[in-house]
Amino acid sequence: MPEFDLTRRQFIAGLGAVVISPKTFLPNSAVLTETSVCGGPNDFMMVRHLKLRGSNFEIGRSLAKLAKSRHKSRLDKPGRAIASSRKEWLEKQYPALAERARGVSREFGIAWGKSDEDPISLSYNGIQSPGCSVVYYPATHATSGHATLSRNYDFTTQTLAEMTGRTGNASDRPFTADPYVIECRPDKGIPSLYLCSYDLLVGCIDGMNSEGLCVALLADDTSSSRAPSPTSKPGMGEIEITRFLLDSCRNVDEAIAAAARASYYYTFIPCHYLVGDASGRSVVLEWTIPAGKLKVVEGQRKCQVVTNHLLSSYPDQTKHPVESHPAGSFNRYGRLAKALDSEAKFTPTEMKEINGGVMPRRRPGEPKQRRPGRTLWHSLYDLEALTLDVSFYLGEDDAKPMGQNRTAYHRFKL
Repeated sequence: MPEFDLTRRQFIAGLGAVVISPKTFLPNSAVLTETSVCGGPNDFMMVRHLKLRGSNFEIGRSLAKLAKSRHKSRLDKPGRAIASSRKEWLEKQYPALAERARGVSREFGIAWGKSDEDPISLSYNGIQSPGCSVVYYPATHATSGHATLSRNYDFTTQTLAEMTGRTGNASDRPFTADPYVIECRPDKGIPSLYLCSYDLLVGCIDGMNSEGLCVALLADDTSSSRAPSPTSKPGMGEIEITRFLLDSCRNVDEAIAAAARASYYYTFIPCHYLVGDASGRSVVLEWTIPAGKLKVVEGQRKCQVVTNHLLSSYPDQTKHPVESHPAGSFNRYGRLAKALDSEAKFTPTEMKEINGGVMPRRRPGEPKQRRPGRTLWHSLYDLEALTLDVSFYLGEDDAKPMGQNRTAYHRFKL
């Protein structure tokens, strides 16, 4: 949604990025390589492509090295008891992340579980409630014959200082100015390709794995008034769930089972998740707050739409609340559902156009200097070919369509 409720801010962290030339980190290891995708110092964002390969321990350590050197990341300090209990939970339920956290611990020089610091996060930006629009197309509704995920990631373009009402510096970068396309190939586990922001270790916003499973998180505006957990705890926080499912699951059934044991909680923003696989099956996973009961909304092997209200709370589209703002969650859902209300098969170009129809645009009379909400990227995942086509927002430009400078689609293959 283009209008962001800044009074609902749950999490603010320091930010700042140092631009460095493409290089390989950890010169004695081939774990992490980086190339530039698009953007530069004069654009809204700078996108980089990371390729990770090696043991989970090495992957965690190399990400920690990057987070420290570029983003000046620091570890959270929830206290020794919480850090120890989270370590015990991860070792049983999510051993891949436990190994990565060991690598982070080594890089930061702490004894995980015996320190007040917790290595399960490499936060490098703040995060607010994003308004997103996602469509899952089963193979029967795609001309390619491949199940496809089409995703708008809508978010504020503001800086930390602007959001907090403080005086900033000219060099301040917006919250989502440094996203990463990450290709992760652990020596033990499932390879994945995903869009990362806010946290280098667990910050997966949308992605797919080599088994053809896709996941996308969206803000849950229905539950946004509920109080968050005051601290991290054993289980999966809202930004960790997406990465957990890609690392752990090969299809929707496995994702539902994994979600049921995830001990979901949220510390910043309540979220819900669209999960689909190459077979044509999709669901939306939603948790009641604060009870934490998992609800599964089936896609019925048809095109499934999700925006920012809980589908389990509003199952009948004819009874959706009336919204005055055209970019409200119910309005975006209705427009997407109408565009898909047929037995047609859609081309990739048509999928892009359908999601483009609900992208926020500058409203009449809106000041040009205002930091608006925009679709920061549109991603299209082909779950059979294992390709990602993604276009990024680079800034406002009256000479371009929608008054925005958006890149052509960049293709990545897992």
